Amino acid sequence: MARPKKVDAVKGSKEVVLTEMQQKIWGAIKDIEVEYFALPDQTIGTVCEPLNMVPEVLYLKLKGSAAVRSIEDALNKKTVKVEGKKLPIFIIEQQDKYTSVRQNPEVTTL
Repeated sequence: MARPKKVDAVKGSKEVVLTEMQQKIWGAIKDIEVEYFALPDQTIGTVCEPLNMVPEVLYLKLKGSAAVRSIEDALNKKTVKVEGKKLPIFIIEQQDKYTSVRQNPEVTTL
């Protein structure tokens, strides 16, 4: 496993050490726009911050519980065709007070 690198989570917050897979997921999702209370210029990176809890899964700490649905909607729109089937790139799950995001095992690239 590659040595984790420090990655800035969100402007003004503490640095978080993420694994290589978590960095790839965060890099792929942090700039995705979300509709959050009709506020302009909201992205996943502005409504949550990444956490390192399990090496192959990126956990998100949400700044408000209302962001859950917005994040799910935004990530579920990210799909790829594999063997003629439209598959979601990410698998999103709500777990206790965090949202987990991992790469769909049927999708080989982010």
